Amino acid sequence: MSREKWIFGATAIGFAGFGIVLLIFPNLIGLVGVKELKNSGLVEIRAMYGGLQLGIGLFFLLALNRPKWVRAALVAQVCLVSGLALGRIFGLVVTNWHAKPVIYLILAAELILAILGANILISSKKAKKKNEFEIKKDV
Repeated sequence: MSREKWIFGATAIGFAGFGIVLLIFPNLIGLVGVKELKNSGLVEIRAMYGGLQLGIGLFFLLALNRPKWVRAALVAQVCLVSGLALGRIFGLVVTNWHAKPVIYLILAAELILAILGANILISSKKAKKKNEFEIKKDV
């Protein structure tokens, strides 16, 4: 399995899994500290944490078998998980790092996926650049 397929698969599982669970069981958002949701709040959790996450996961599943999507999917993956990690770090800073342990586990997963995705993106760009200047001789 290529590095890109591995990272897309891991990202797809994370987003789609989270999305499916919160689409069906929105009250599980309580595990990270969100409590007392009324009907409108439950609809919002289902949409943003269920539907959107599921859609993102499906995008990465589709990217697994579409070579033309690889670069765009890598950029999307790095931007999405980096944005989540930065938002989570900001939230931790403004709350003096007081959060449930699950928040730190999610942050670790986001940072790992962001770093791995960025590494693949940078290394593939360097390889492409190297090949652009390679002189091939006709035999």
